Amino acid sequence: MKKLNVLVLLLVCLSLTPPTLAAKKNSDPVGPKALNSRISQLPRQELRAGETRTVRQLFESQKLLRDVYAKFYTFWNLHDFKKFQKTKQAQLNILLTLLNKYDLEPPVAPDSYGTFADSKHMELYTNFVKTGRFSLFEALRSAATMEDLSIYSSFDCLHKADNRDLRLICRTMTETSRDNLQEIKDLLGSYGEKLGGNIWMW
Repeated sequence: MKKLNVLVLLLVCLSLTPPTLAAKKNSDPVGPKALNSRISQLPRQELRAGETRTVRQLFESQKLLRDVYAKFYTFWNLHDFKKFQKTKQAQLNILLTLLNKYDLEPPVAPDSYGTFADSKHMELYTNFVKTGRFSLFEALRSAATMEDLSIYSSFDCLHKADNRDLRLICRTMTETSRDNLQEIKDLLGSYGEKLGGNIWMW
């Protein structure tokens, strides 16, 4: 588990810059269906090269969570994992709407499982699945780590992005991951465990 924690922290440090605290307060959560509709209706704006890379990275990161949750559900038959998987599928659908709007191809087929264009995401997937197979507790801790990483990525997006569509998505992703993280904390609490280690508490 320590090896996985170090790996996650290293990848975060290499790929992200620290988000500002102001981004944390800038939330205007919108449900997935409403957000899909809003993004489709809003006029297109400039999407810079850096923002295009961000969209692709966010797509793979949300796909990572969806795919790992699918594995965790098969391991432990815990309904919460299926619920979390659905929340990440909803985020993927929103990102697909954004990609289509700006005539961009997804980095990997959205209906594929366990495959990623980015080797870092492939490595994370392999390690999370390996760790989550060990015990339900480790699966829940891995889930918390993934949601925390998703929150950090969303903050980083808000810190850097100007495109209105992308900012809307990142705010909604933040709220979704916060909700999931709280449920995971409650689940761990029901087993008499508390989060610690590398978990950031936003």
